[in-house]
Amino acid sequence: MSRFMPVAAMSGTILARINLTSFPFKILLLLLLLLLLLLLLFPFFFLLFYFIFFFFFFFFSLLRFLLRFLINVLGFLLFLFRFLLFYFIFFVFFFFSLLRFLLRFLIIILGFLLFFFFVFFFFTSSSSFSSSLNFLLLLLLLLLLLLLRLSSSFFFAYRLLFLLLRLSSSFFFLLFFFFFFSKQVTDALSLSFLLSEA
Repeated sequence: MSRFMPVAAMSGTILARINLTSFPFKILLLLLLLLLLLLLLFPFFFLLFYFIFFFFFFFFSLLRFLLRFLINVLGFLLFLFRFLLFYFIFFVFFFFSLLRFLLRFLIIILGFLLFFFFVFFFFTSSSSFSSSLNFLLLLLLLLLLLLLRLSSSFFFAYRLLFLLLRLSSSFFFLLFFFFFFSKQVTDALSLSFLLSEA
C-alpha cells in the first residue's frame, strides 16, 4: 500500500495543477463529447445512409428500366411502321405492276384485232366506206401503239408521283415547323418588349 502512495500523490498534484476551466481543456472535453455522441449515433447515421443509398439505387434502376422499356417500345413501333410501310409499298408496286401488265395485254390484243380487221377490209373490199373504215382502223391501231408506249412509262409516272408526294409532305412539315417556331419567337419578343416597357 505504501508503494502506491507516491503515485497517488503525484497524480493528485498533476490534477491540482491542471486548470479545468481553461480554454484548451474545454475544447478537448467538447471533442471527447462529440466523439462519444458520434459513437452513439453511428448506427442511426449508417442506417440513414444505407436507406438513402438504397432509395437512389432503386430510383435510378427503375428510371433505367423505364428508359430501356420506352426505347424498346419505340423501336418496336418503328419496326412495325417500317414493316407496314414496306408491305404497303410492295402491295402498291404489285398492284400497279399487275395493272400495267393487264393494260399492255389488253392493248396488244386489241391491236391484233384491229390489225386483223384492217387487213381483212383492205383486201376484201374497195368501196369508199371500206377505205374510210380502214383509215379509222389504222388510226385506232396507231392510238393503241401510243397507249402501249405510254403504259411502259406508267410505273415511272407512279414513282414520280410518289416522290412528289414525299417532297410535298416534307415541305409542308418544314413550313409548319417554321411558322410554329416563328410564332414562338414573336411571342417571346413581344413578351420581353412588354416587360421592358413595364
